[in-house]
Order: sequence, then structure tokens, then C-alpha cells
Amino acid sequence: MKLRLVRLSKKFVSARGSVLAVRDIDLETTESEFFVLLGPSGCGKSTVLNLIAGLEKPTDGEIWFGEKLAASNDKKVFLTPKQRNVAMVFQSYALYPHMSIFENIAFPLKVAREGKASIQESVSRVSSMLGISHLLRAKPGELSGGQRQRVAIGRAIVRQPSIFLLDEPLSNLDAQLRTATRMELKALQRQLEITTVYVTHDQVEAMSLGNRIALLSDGDIVQVGSPEELYNKPANAFVAKFIGSPPMNLLKVDLFKENDSCWISIGRQKIKVDGFNTPRRLAPKRYLLGIRPEDIAVHDRSEQHDLKCQLLSVEPLGRELLLQVGLENQDLTILTTDIRYAKAKAGINLNLLLDLTRMHFFEQDDEQKVVFSPHSNWTRKTE
Repeated sequence: MKLRLVRLSKKFVSARGSVLAVRDIDLETTESEFFVLLGPSGCGKSTVLNLIAGLEKPTDGEIWFGEKLAASNDKKVFLTPKQRNVAMVFQSYALYPHMSIFENIAFPLKVAREGKASIQESVSRVSSMLGISHLLRAKPGELSGGQRQRVAIGRAIVRQPSIFLLDEPLSNLDAQLRTATRMELKALQRQLEITTVYVTHDQVEAMSLGNRIALLSDGDIVQVGSPEELYNKPANAFVAKFIGSPPMNLLKVDLFKENDSCWISIGRQKIKVDGFNTPRRLAPKRYLLGIRPEDIAVHDRSEQHDLKCQLLSVEPLGRELLLQVGLENQDLTILTTDIRYAKAKAGINLNLLLDLTRMHFFEQDDEQKVVFSPHSNWTRKTE
């Protein structure tokens, strides 16, 4: 089923005043899509999920489930969660501690007054799919976090919902279990082919799970696209910093023309950037230059286009190293596989070579719009 949000807004009013938690959101999923709502705490992503589920009423806008209008304040329409046929999994699992695992999974079917044989068949099918058939007689308190999470998912999907909603369901799991459960969840969604909306603040989780991602900030959608689009074509500096681990470096640079060539300066250092997909149509002024940590080479010898920096720290990551360096009073992160620097001491001088074919330029105003992206094959002219 397709889900469509049209200019959706939600305002909360309390004794402290009113807060616009969600502002004029327009979204549309495709059939059977795994769609992720991503953003920092307080950005409005869980509010959007609650609006879709029918746990909150929108202040403005509309929610459509396929061709059915599920919520509209103007048209006085508001379907209950049951009428919408949605299933939701919470961060806390919300299992009934006094019930067995079988009874927990079967609960929504009993509420729907299904027959015993149908309930037995449905629970057996779902528990087998999730690998928890041997746990059906146990109580939630006897299970690990990962097992309880599977039970919560089983209870949600047992009645075959039209839309599957998940609110940070893996955040209580340890790192290794979270990775394994993430893979299982992705495979399960493909098997079930249920349109899924997943809320998380973890960009790694979003990138690995989502067919598409909507990144939110302060109640607004900043960018919607595939994981590759958000990574390679960030719409602004917020997206560039939020997507990627480690995130993109943002350096304050001055773009200027000299002898019919294009240059950027970082503090007292400058490098010529002609012939490197240079945004020559950009007006000479100060920008934020975005460069991914993996697009920076570090070496001991001095070469053309080098930038001189000082090593601040080294963080081993197994087969890779994270180097933190100081460049003209700005901090820079470098991701390298060159193990020669594993035991390098802080304070030594290094030479950096930026991959100038992979530069991004962002405005420094409040909107911080991207004005040049090497992956988009376009440049927005600035005056």
C-alpha cells in the first residue's frame, strides 16, 4: 500500500506555549517500500510516525492510505489505528509480562475475535519465520533483548497490516545484536512486502535499511532520497554532516580568481583547483568546502596541491585509521588504510592531498544550500 502525506503539520499546545513539531510535510512512499524517517532527537520524526499510526491528530494537512483518506482536520476525517490497519513496534517492546510469548503474539488476533485454529496457524507461521517457535511457552522476562524484539515484531505482523511502523526498535540492543537484527529485519520486510516506515536517529541504520530516507530537522524535511543520493548529493551542510560515518569535513575556504585561474585559500595556504570539476561560475567569496574523510590522502612528502597540517590524534579502527589533524585553526578528519600512521605521535607535520574531483561547496548563510556538487553535474550560479 502507498502512503501519502500532504502538507502535514502538528502543533502541540501547553502551558508553556505552542510548539510546531511538524511543518508542512509532503511525502509519498511507493508500494512495499522500506522508508526511513531519520533525524536528531526532537526533529519531529516520531511525531510523524504517531500521526501516520493515528495516535495523534494532525493540526493541518492530510494522510492517505492508498486511495483512502485516513486523516484531515479540514474535512473532519480521522480513522482510528484499527481502521487504518497499521501495526507499530515501539522501542520499549511493550510486551505483556504476565502473558506467554504465544499469548503476546496472538493478542491482536484474539481482539479481532479470530478462531482458535486460525490463531494457532498464524502464530506458528510467524514464530517460525522469526525463529522463536521454541520460545512460545516462555514469558517475556525469560527472554533476551533480541528475542523480545522478535516477539514484538511477530505481534505486529501476525495480523498482516497494510503498513508496518517501527519507532527506533533496535536502540535497546547491543551493537553486535543490533547489526544482526537489522539484517533480519531487512530480509523479513522483503519477504512480507509490507510498506514500512522506520524511525531512527542512527544514520548507519537508516543507510543500511532504507530504500529511501527522509532526513528531518526542526520539524521540516531537509532532503528525501536513496542512501546513495543523500551521501553523494547532500542538499546542504546539515545533510553532509549528518550522513556518513565519519561525517563529511566542512572547511571555511575563500574562492578567488587569479591570472584567469581558480583558487581556494584556507587560512594562509592556497591550492589551485583548475581542471578538477572546478565550479568556475561561482562568485568569488567565502564558502564551506565539503570533503569526505576517505577523499583525503596523507603522506610525508610534499607534492603539488598539498596542504600542510599538524597531527592531533590517531584512532585505530582495525583495518582503518581515523586521523584528526589541525589545518589553519580548523579540525579535519581523515580515514586512511595506511598503517604507517598507526603509531604516529601527535604534533608531527603531515601533507594532505584533497581529491578535488569530489569537492562540494555550500553557502555560509542560514540555509547553507549546496551550490556545487561533483556528483550532480550541476553548479548553481551565485552573485
